[in-house]
Amino acid sequence: MSVYDEVNTNLRTACYCSRMATKRRRPGSPKGQPKPAKRVLDPNFPGRLQEAIDDRPGLTVPQLSRDVGCTRAVIWKYLNGGSKTIEAILLFTLADALKVSARWLLTGAGAKVRDAVLTEEETQVLETFGKLVQNGISAKTTKKPDHGRLN
Repeated sequence: MSVYDEVNTNLRTACYCSRMATKRRRPGSPKGQPKPAKRVLDPNFPGRLQEAIDDRPGLTVPQLSRDVGCTRAVIWKYLNGGSKTIEAILLFTLADALKVSARWLLTGAGAKVRDAVLTEEETQVLETFGKLVQNGISAKTTKKPDHGRLN
């Protein structure tokens, strides 16, 4: 047994339970890798997907398929209810492209629009603005300093 095989075996044992390690592998995937996780779709998924597409004016199925990285046929299959499962990675990629919550897209539960995540800089700007408002300072009442210039 080579060092590579030994390390690979140890990693497989440590990372995957025996049930996952013995699953049939996908063509081209390393030996012992589990299949991608799939989620079962409810009958209302096509309607939610169509609603999310309609909420983005000008977005077409070909554009969405390019954004997601799949074929148009895959998108049409989900829109027509031709598939009963979806790979988790595709679900999250669709949700990101449509700017909706993956949970809402899959189940209809929760908020449709995912919560916005602010960067640290944006958070600091909002906090500073909040302090200015609390102190009664606004942009309209603040004068620019006159650095000794003549008018």
